[in-house]
Amino acid sequence: MKLKTVCRKIIPAAILPLMSLVPLDTFAQWSGGLEGGTVFRDEGQATRLRLKLQNPTRPLSQYVYLDWLRTNDGDNAYEAGYLPRYWFSNNVYAFGEASLRVDRPVQIDGQQLFIAGAGYQISNSREQSLWAEVGAGARNTQFLDDSESDDTLFLVRAGFHQILSELLRLELDFDLVDGESLTETTAEAGIAVRIPGGAVKFSYRTRRLEPDGAEAIEDDDTFVSFSYGF
Repeated sequence: MKLKTVCRKIIPAAILPLMSLVPLDTFAQWSGGLEGGTVFRDEGQATRLRLKLQNPTRPLSQYVYLDWLRTNDGDNAYEAGYLPRYWFSNNVYAFGEASLRVDRPVQIDGQQLFIAGAGYQISNSREQSLWAEVGAGARNTQFLDDSESDDTLFLVRAGFHQILSELLRLELDFDLVDGESLTETTAEAGIAVRIPGGAVKFSYRTRRLEPDGAEAIEDDDTFVSFSYGF
């Protein structure tokens, strides 16, 4: 099944109805943050910027992000995405996701991703957040060697955030996107230290891409950054 055909079914059936159920005034309560710093990779250093916007208002909470990475060799990676959640109760929600991505350091020349699914918030307090999601969708990926994959996929995602003290915050995130022609696994762990005006964050991320019929690609990096909320 072609990506465009799948997307026509996913977006109207999952994302747009969620938005139509919510009053317009819920779109006004947005907050955000800007994070930037240095990435240390096996191939050398890189610079990364992350912009995040979120609206936690229920029943429709929303999250928008934009990432940019540039290596010392001049390779660029970009990713932008939109993730709405519609809450049926304090713990259960449906979600949608749409993203665009260019990631030349791992040989991706372009990627479009559309997912819909369900999630469960196991715990949600000021000190701790633990959640898990499963979903399905469609993805089109163009590689630097001019090959292309167009497949359906299955998603498993989980996150755990814990405030350890007034100054320390622990963040653990895991994603598995299993497609017909490409499987990608991402795990990230980070410690944020609060300082006046924002936070300094130390994080480690490991990624593994397994294209069907090709050699696996592994990419590990350490990120030291400063984040500012607004």
